Amino acid sequence: MSRLAQELGLIIFLLYLPFYGLCIGLVCAAFAAARRGRNVLALLLAAAVTAPFVNYVSASVEARYEAPRARRAEVASWPRTIITEDNRPRVFVDTSEFASGFIPSTLVALGRFEKAYGLVGDDWYSFERVPSAACIESGKDERAILRRNPRVPNPCVTLTIAGRRSGKDLNIPEIAESYLKLLTDRDAFSGRTDNVVVAGSILELRLMSDEGGKLVSFWEAPYFQAPIFPPFTLGKGGWATDRFQAEHTAKPDVVEFVLDALNGA
Repeated sequence: MSRLAQELGLIIFLLYLPFYGLCIGLVCAAFAAARRGRNVLALLLAAAVTAPFVNYVSASVEARYEAPRARRAEVASWPRTIITEDNRPRVFVDTSEFASGFIPSTLVALGRFEKAYGLVGDDWYSFERVPSAACIESGKDERAILRRNPRVPNPCVTLTIAGRRSGKDLNIPEIAESYLKLLTDRDAFSGRTDNVVVAGSILELRLMSDEGGKLVSFWEAPYFQAPIFPPFTLGKGGWATDRFQAEHTAKPDVVEFVLDALNGA
């Protein structure tokens, strides 16, 4: 065993020692009280050592089963706007953290939007389709566009710098019409406040207009905080916890996620 593993084992042992030492002490005291015929005291001591573990089981069931089920019901209850030929916007905005420009440029090359905005690093770029003979016409070879190397510039699209992100502020360029916006993770409107949001765990599409942002499509890999096993307490914060990923559907390809939301419109 390496020295690092030994040191980690010692740290873990020291963390668990106070809690389990107390539990063992209460169990011994309960047995001693029972042998002396002090049954009431023995029951009180037994209850004192049992209560934390009952609480642990309750907290674990809540975090691992009840909370994910409640979250699925909540997500399913959200009203969604269907994109049709009548309300399909001409503009798409990608606020995701992929920051490569691949998603907006691909959607523009496919002819699904006339214009798109996306981040390349910390800079906002506008993407517009180039009507030229060298550009594959939309719909004729969609697979070729989708399989294009994301590191190679798309000859069907022109890029123009449109602004810059300011720290945590997205600072999206001003758009004077409705548009479809892709949000991810902590930037998503529907990000959870009582659970855990990690990179790559949320995809959210919203139709933005003067009426606000209407949900179109949503996917998530939900994470929750649950007490670890074996249990031990962590100061005043209660049980020590770790995040776990609840059951969810496989993450869709981001471009396909947007295309599916358009419903062929």
